[in-house]
Amino acid sequence: MSEQSKKPPLGTYFRQKREEKGLLIRQVAAVTELDQAIISRIENNDRLPTKEQLFKLSGLYNLDLKETYSAWLAEKMVRDYGDEPFATDAMQEARDRVSSSMPPQHDQMSVLFRLAEPETNYNKKPDFSRFKSKPNKPGEENKNDSPT
Repeated sequence: MSEQSKKPPLGTYFRQKREEKGLLIRQVAAVTELDQAIISRIENNDRLPTKEQLFKLSGLYNLDLKETYSAWLAEKMVRDYGDEPFATDAMQEARDRVSSSMPPQHDQMSVLFRLAEPETNYNKKPDFSRFKSKPNKPGEENKNDSPT
């Protein structure tokens, strides 16, 4: 089994990251300006994010853009062509063609960042102060409270 196939689907990965940060879908929606229903469908793997949505979510969760973009492209190919009888042969041929036409590795990231609308900074730290933190479970300290 390859390393790629061991990774969770992109939506599941985004949900895990959101939950690790203790965020609600409505908070993510407010910061990214995405509809809550779209975020939910992405997290439930009912749909893939658009490229713009991918960049916004990756930036919000401080994820490596190259990794998430690669995972997004791979998932897109599998969803569109994974059940075709010669999919692996076609993907290998596509890989060979892309490899021969791509700029050197250090230039690939500049291409990727140009795709991510340079006037928008998706990697800036979002301000969640306007949201109340989730109530604590009995016996837990609030991570947002400062010691008294």
